[in-house]
Amino acid sequence: TTGTPIGRSCSAQVACLTLLLLETKLRTLHPDFPPVLRYRDNFLVIPDSPDSVRGYNIERVQQVLSEISGMELTVEGAGQSLDFLECTLSISEGIPGVSLKQPVFSGYAGMSSPTSPAKLLDVFSPNTPRMLRSLVPNLVKKAAHYRLPATGTQFAHNISTIARTFLAKGYPINWWKHSLLRKASSLDLQGPARAGIKLAMTSPQPAVNEGPTM
Repeated sequence: TTGTPIGRSCSAQVACLTLLLLETKLRTLHPDFPPVLRYRDNFLVIPDSPDSVRGYNIERVQQVLSEISGMELTVEGAGQSLDFLECTLSISEGIPGVSLKQPVFSGYAGMSSPTSPAKLLDVFSPNTPRMLRSLVPNLVKKAAHYRLPATGTQFAHNISTIARTFLAKGYPINWWKHSLLRKASSLDLQGPARAGIKLAMTSPQPAVNEGPTM
């Protein structure tokens, strides 16, 4: 058999070590392979152009990584902008950018994979204010983390994404604004946070489709 045991206490560590060895093998056998980053079992290949990566088209990249790993790999996305985990990665004129993933407001609660806003408690739930007290500081930390270039402007853009989601859900501003600004102030980013909130409040608000009504 091949692979690593699943479910053991050290399974994840063994799998990670295995992939590290495979990455070394990749560089030995294909020294001209384009830059590639890995997060767990996700490979991110950095392109030189939309159509090719140092002479490797997307099919060749997929083939090489599949041969090295011994697994069938699928392409989850490609292009100048790509959603990866909780963030959006982009390339503009050769300059990389990172921001919080933009929420998708279509869909409805109860679907097989609800969109992010639909997963949040609705405004009528008695637990929503309590949820926001723990959620908001965490989201502000992510807004500061997922930003490249690491500027106040990019932070404001991320805060705007968060605020637009809250406004679309109908959450009263006094439920989340103070907590958001307090956490931003602890990061010395209160000014950009205020700018992000203002941007969200002056932007058209999408409607969150919560699903069919009876």
